[in-house]
Amino acid sequence: MNVNGVGFKVTQKGNDVELGIGLSHPVLVKAEPGIKLTGDKTEISVKGIDKEQVGRFAAYIRDIKPCEPYHAYGISYSDEVVVRKEAKSAKK
Repeated sequence: MNVNGVGFKVTQKGNDVELGIGLSHPVLVKAEPGIKLTGDKTEISVKGIDKEQVGRFAAYIRDIKPCEPYHAYGISYSDEVVVRKEAKSAKK
């Protein structure tokens, strides 16, 4: 998973990950039993034996700050294509 944004960062805290994603406080994501989290700078890796549990936990992390369409700031999957929107333009 990728974290994209100005000043957004990921730090490893044992088996947990701390996200600095533009909120008023850092968000600590605690790993469930059977899940191994690793993170450095702008990437988060979610690993485990149960594919369904890994997907559910990755979706939980993504729901904290989903990718927005104008600047692509937020958390997205590494293979996700973010469709960018055009900003408003002045009338001519």
